[in-house]
Amino acid sequence: PAAAAVAGLSGAPAAEGALPSQVRCVMSFDSSGWLYLYHFGVCRFMQEHVLPTMPKESFVFSGSSGGALAAASLAGGLPVDPLVEEILSVCWERCRSSPFQMCPAVDYALAKFVPDDGPFGNVWRV
Repeated sequence: PAAAAVAGLSGAPAAEGALPSQVRCVMSFDSSGWLYLYHFGVCRFMQEHVLPTMPKESFVFSGSSGGALAAASLAGGLPVDPLVEEILSVCWERCRSSPFQMCPAVDYALAKFVPDDGPFGNVWRV
């Protein structure tokens, strides 16, 4: 069902003799302050129900501020539930009284969940 929904994004039919264009879905996550945690609900749904049914090349992700962490999670295949748990248990305590700690907290979370060899070999997806 998800594949059929995304396939509907292909637009107008290609001209006769033209190569069919690759169908792509672009997911963009906006900045949202601490409400970016809601983005992870979308990420979880995507990881569980949509991404496994489609070719990896069918999706590209972008994000701004907190939305960039959500986009990077999807692009890199990072585990959403443990990442959110880490953000709520460690990063929230660090940052709620000092917003300037957000960047180091995100660096900490990414360093914990991104393997040394890194899943971001296809950086065009972010």
